[in-house]
Amino acid sequence: MELKRVPFFNSNDFNKSFSLRVAMLVQVSDKYLMIVNENDTRFKHPGGHVNSEESLIEAIIREVMEETGIDLKNDDLIPFKYDLVNIDGNLMITGYSKIEIEQKVAESVLANSPLKSRLFKTEELNEDNTYNSEIEVIQFFISN
Repeated sequence: MELKRVPFFNSNDFNKSFSLRVAMLVQVSDKYLMIVNENDTRFKHPGGHVNSEESLIEAIIREVMEETGIDLKNDDLIPFKYDLVNIDGNLMITGYSKIEIEQKVAESVLANSPLKSRLFKTEELNEDNTYNSEIEVIQFFISN
């Protein structure tokens, strides 16, 4: 196993809370399936908090099932990419993975998801309908 270090940073910048999250980029051809959580107005990639007794893989499988109904298997997952975000003193570390699904699976999700969901082309995403971090992670996966 290779150890990769993240440079030290001033802990005073992150003094309110800490959360570990997972999110899944769900690609459908040239579009991405995104959802809106309750009490929110902007779309995001399916995902959420990692519970204390869960691994990242268990959390992403649970979150994607809860939010989209897609039943992931370990073999469906690519290695996680990580993002660290400070929002007003709240530190969020998110592990991202990505899957590709067929159009008919996406149509089933759109019809049956418990949350509002939609397919977006990358160029349709902006600050009015999503968060910059959601756009940046798509761009990161496209370029790597």
